[in-house]
Amino acid sequence: MKLLSFALFSVLTLLMPFVVKSQERVLVSSELNKEMTAGPDQEFAASKLLAKTIQVQINEDFEVKSGFTKYKHKKDMKYPLRRAKKGYDLYYANDRLIDGKYWGIGINKKDSLDVISVLITPEGDMSKQKKYKIQDKIERIETFQSCNDCYIQKLTYLGKEEEEIKFKYQLLSGVLEKVLIEKDYNYQLREDTIYECEGLQFTINSIHGSTLEYELLSSFRPNER
Repeated sequence: MKLLSFALFSVLTLLMPFVVKSQERVLVSSELNKEMTAGPDQEFAASKLLAKTIQVQINEDFEVKSGFTKYKHKKDMKYPLRRAKKGYDLYYANDRLIDGKYWGIGINKKDSLDVISVLITPEGDMSKQKKYKIQDKIERIETFQSCNDCYIQKLTYLGKEEEEIKFKYQLLSGVLEKVLIEKDYNYQLREDTIYECEGLQFTINSIHGSTLEYELLSSFRPNER
């Protein structure tokens, strides 16, 4: 089942008072407003909370300088998002201190084409470098991974009995998918009805034997544990 992502909330690493998210928690949910099918004991809908890391990747070698000091950003280097200041998201590796500063990339939060080379002090102060034409030399990338305290919300279609359709809702935790909550939801089939389960809304468009054709209208409510 194709998944689309949307941001839920951020986990912050407190480096400075002006620190921003270096890693987000993102709720990845079943696609909405698309006709889908499910048979008995098949997954009907799911939402997964994942850890998303935001980085900049250098796609082409280029050199920048400050005074007499030169620094080469090498192809395939990746810099994580660390903090924001003066309207820019800052990406740099904090293990590469040169002349007392970190060399990195700044991307304007309001204009993604405004990409500059920056110097950042260990205290977090930023200075802009010469306007290098580097927007075509970098790429902002996002990676997703499971985490020990992330959760999965899942609705499984169990089958149909006469005019009733049966489901099982589960809240699963961590990479081992420990069951925290499990509930049964049964619905009477009615025409032109929007069904609801833990914030998830859906319609049943047609039934062929025990197989449902359906459409999801909204995702599960984010779980607050």
